[in-house]
Amino acid sequence: MSSRLRWLCFAGLFVGAAAVLAAGCSDDTTKKVPAVGEAGEAGEGNGGTGAGTAGKGGTGGATITPEGGAAGQPVTTEGGAAGATVTPEGGAAGELGVAGAAGAGPLACTPVGDATGVVLDAENQQTACRGALVVTDFTATSADDSFTCCGATDSYELTVNGVVNNREGSVGGQLSLTVPADAPAGVQSVTVTCSGGPTTYTFDLDVTTTENAPVPGEASGPIYPNDDLQISGSNLNGVTTVLAIMVGDPFTTAECQIDTESSTDSLLVCNFDGDIEPGDYTLAIGKDCGFATNTPSFTVIPAPSL
Repeated sequence: MSSRLRWLCFAGLFVGAAAVLAAGCSDDTTKKVPAVGEAGEAGEGNGGTGAGTAGKGGTGGATITPEGGAAGQPVTTEGGAAGATVTPEGGAAGELGVAGAAGAGPLACTPVGDATGVVLDAENQQTACRGALVVTDFTATSADDSFTCCGATDSYELTVNGVVNNREGSVGGQLSLTVPADAPAGVQSVTVTCSGGPTTYTFDLDVTTTENAPVPGEASGPIYPNDDLQISGSNLNGVTTVLAIMVGDPFTTAECQIDTESSTDSLLVCNFDGDIEPGDYTLAIGKDCGFATNTPSFTVIPAPSL
């Protein structure tokens, strides 16, 4: 595909995408019953004076001399037999609850829109910046004008947006995805699953950490067709493409020629050399490793008549 045609395809994608996260209880050991205390000698007057001390909580029975009775008659203290084992209140420990089924992960994805029989280029592999928008071609048996698929690698998941070019006699267009900012460096294959099932091929990304995705800010304007266009931002060194796409017409585009001598990492300067029609535009700005995810807008006004 020629570079000019590829930019036209990307323009369709860009505009279409713009329209569209047992507790155990401790036992008391059984205690032995102590022997009954010896009787005291008979006392003079009112009962005996040799009463033994009563044991607490089931100790041996105390010997008490009742008034007027025989000396030293043993009496059992109240409170039940000595040393009885008492079961703590509270029933047996409850059974363990049944473990619940695992829930869906936070990155679970459901395809949106019809896209059946999606096929990618088997030899497609791109070097991709972290945080960059990456684009690849597809064909399909049937597809809505725009749809969403789910992508996954061994390390991360992605949302994949598709836009059909609406070419007569074929169903196809471009898929776009944004590389996560924490994607591991190196080649990983993205398996794309759309409403009609997995794609025939995978989409390989070679994630690089030597470049950063461009982050454009505002664009100057309004401008005349021959004026310089200035774009602020960051990570602008290495930008290779500045494509203006007319709002409302994805097939009206103009490529802005970059002035490398005037451009810096925070300012991009380019010129359309008069080859742009008046109107409202958005900008697709990219490096060899992917496009910016944000798209500045600007306006071209007719040149003043002489």
